[in-house]
Amino acid sequence: MSQLNGYVCFYRNKRFEVHAGTSYEAQVKCAQENNIKKRHEITVILAEKGGETVVHKPLF
Repeated sequence: MSQLNGYVCFYRNKRFEVHAGTSYEAQVKCAQENNIKKRHEITVILAEKGGETVVHKPLF
């Protein structure tokens, strides 16, 4: 069984948290759980991998 990662999804100024194997699976799961028809408008960010918090650093 593959390990599930934690993702944060954003859609029209709303925030959702899901666990999935890939970012695509997270996008699909978020859309299904929240009745979102325009799945392509969901932004997915990796938040947790292997039980560890993922920190994103801006590139300036």
